[in-house]
Amino acid sequence: MPTPSWADEIRQLYLADAANQFVIHGNVQDRLLLEPASLTVPKLGNLTDFLTSVQLQKFDLVFSYELGAGLRLEVGEALYQKLKVTEELPKDPAAAIAFLDSFLRFVANVRKLAPGDSKDADLIGRNHHIAIIIKSAELIFPLSKQTRDYPLHSIASVVRSWSHETHCLEQNLAVFLIAENLNDLHHLLSQNNRAARVEVPMPTVADLEGAFTHFAKTFPTALGAFASQPALPAARLAGATVSSIESLLKRREHEKKPLVEDDFAAEKIPRRTRCPGLDRIPRTHPNPRRCPWQRGRQNLVASGHRAVASRRPRSHADGLLALRAGWNREDLYG
Repeated sequence: MPTPSWADEIRQLYLADAANQFVIHGNVQDRLLLEPASLTVPKLGNLTDFLTSVQLQKFDLVFSYELGAGLRLEVGEALYQKLKVTEELPKDPAAAIAFLDSFLRFVANVRKLAPGDSKDADLIGRNHHIAIIIKSAELIFPLSKQTRDYPLHSIASVVRSWSHETHCLEQNLAVFLIAENLNDLHHLLSQNNRAARVEVPMPTVADLEGAFTHFAKTFPTALGAFASQPALPAARLAGATVSSIESLLKRREHEKKPLVEDDFAAEKIPRRTRCPGLDRIPRTHPNPRRCPWQRGRQNLVASGHRAVASRRPRSHADGLLALRAGWNREDLYG
């Protein structure tokens, strides 16, 4: 199975030294088919599994951070034990970011030392490949409306500095910020012009065909009728996520009920057909005086467009999206 196009984009940007920080957004909660060289049989995994086992399989150290689990070492336990920076990795966001920043400066200083004949000759003078994966970055660095939220701004500023500080640019460093909705991420990171914004799209028919080829071996009863023709269910279920298809097949396998062609119209598989942030926009504005409809309506009345301003918006969500699209009056008030 070929590497996804968004993964190729990351690889090309990193190898060209065009970017070392990547904001990955979109369909980041879906399952991916993993086919690393270390595995004889492909398996399914999440985005972090894909990054560690496929995208970053040649890296020396891979750290991951999650708000609940804290900082973890995914790859490179032996090398990290030789460095002996600390015994326990921090869990608090501020402490974890401070530790990672200090660690990057430490390895930069070790890299500048002249190699000798000591027992640490394999550490000194080497430019190790280091990766940092920050999961659910929008929870750690949320979009703040307070200009004086100094603790939040400070850790976001430190992470942004990894994309332009000289010692980080000279280091073989790759930083991944995973956020489902780019608009929920702190503006210092989402609008960083030194970082590459990479969107993970919905799986294509070719992606689903590879997934169904794998599912045919895992769920022989559920896919008994399509074991030799994975392209058919892949085309019929185009637009669905791999995780939703996997859940459907698990249920059918447990119930010993084979999937037939008529089920494609009957089964309701969740689809992502619009921005995930749209579902979180309230249908009514909590403060009518600050509603963008009302501000837009007042501006139209002041400019003489009373006929357009007299129309009511279709919904708060539609009005807000129209505002983001560029003040299209007909879309906003039609």
